[in-house]
Amino acid sequence: MLVENRKQKTRLTVSSRNECYRILPQRAQRNSFYQLKESWKFSSATNRLGKYYFPHAEYHIARIEYEKNWDMKPSRFNKILVSLASELKTKDDVQEAEFLIEEKINTFINVYTHKTFSMACNQTAHPL
Repeated sequence: MLVENRKQKTRLTVSSRNECYRILPQRAQRNSFYQLKESWKFSSATNRLGKYYFPHAEYHIARIEYEKNWDMKPSRFNKILVSLASELKTKDDVQEAEFLIEEKINTFINVYTHKTFSMACNQTAHPL
């Protein structure tokens, strides 16, 4: 009985949170961050799935060689860049990619912390 109530409460919470995004125009901003996977400008054309690539029958983890290629420290967004299967050719590509990611993150934060959005979500979503 307790397990079933917990499942129902979890479903209610998740559906309430989804409803919060559904009723507000800010949903598009949240989705635009996740759509980077589909339309990433620097996506690799090789046989890759996120950070993994498959040269033969086995898989390897891709890395971006910042110091070797551009004499710079790794990007603060390295994990995101690798997970997007980024293939960066120049230092300018790295900077542009960082800018695009930071822009998406900042937009999401601004939308999420907007008073109207926060109030609507707090009224519909109930914590577990």
